[in-house]
Amino acid sequence: MQTPSKPAASELELLRAAHSVLTTSPMTALARLNEHRADYPHGLLREEREVLTIEALLAAERPRQARSAAAAFNAAFPHSVHAARIERLFASRKNIAATHGNAEAVEALIHQPPE
Repeated sequence: MQTPSKPAASELELLRAAHSVLTTSPMTALARLNEHRADYPHGLLREEREVLTIEALLAAERPRQARSAAAAFNAAFPHSVHAARIERLFASRKNIAATHGNAEAVEALIHQPPE
């Protein structure tokens, strides 16, 4: 396993910065997560980074990319404790869409094969 080139505290701070703007500015969150990915490709918190990426993609109305990221996550981390959280993220999105009357469209997007 490769060790991160920067201190773990900095790794955590990037994830905290992404999380703090996740709902208000998902594109900014994605930028912080991409910065984390570049600085810590094999960091201690890479699973958390990928889950936050999926959440940010959903918040940014990019469900196909979120589904692709989820498929990559499941392939890379098949026994992750975060798997249930990822499923809840997609279920929550489906429930929100149903409330707004466009469940069929969102369902079709969520279940399309990853790009």
